[in-house]
Amino acid sequence: MEIIPTDHQNRNQVNTFIAEHWGGTLMVICGEEVDVAGYLGFAAMEENSVVGVVCYRIQEDLGEIILLHSLVKRSGRGKSMLAEAERAAYRNGCTLMKVVTTNDNIDALRFYQRCGYDLVKVHYNSMDLVRRIKPYVPLVGEYGLPLKSEMELVKALK
Repeated sequence: MEIIPTDHQNRNQVNTFIAEHWGGTLMVICGEEVDVAGYLGFAAMEENSVVGVVCYRIQEDLGEIILLHSLVKRSGRGKSMLAEAERAAYRNGCTLMKVVTTNDNIDALRFYQRCGYDLVKVHYNSMDLVRRIKPYVPLVGEYGLPLKSEMELVKALK
């Protein structure tokens, strides 16, 4: 596996991967529409195929993971891509990295906490805002949990 920055040469391949696994490149984070199609990121590659992607943005001294997806969980790809994004954000002056995930995404909550992130905020019932933009988002998510809120986690970068 090789982790490479997303750029003009691989952007179409990366966006196709995202669309195939997320239903498009439009994400909604706490009611904000974010099209990840042009954001900074890294791709995990195997035999010229995308097997994972991380997209992030930088706003002053805050980096934010917008999307992280690996075809194989617990393979080390996610952690490697996350570390690359954190290093890039730090090099660009960020002191904190943030990520928002849904309350039902127990695997992501566990993953980020194991990577040093702390839960700092619950955006209670924020999925109502998400469903105004993406009405097809289900009411029940992973593990049969009601899909209601978004959880914000942060990590100090050093």
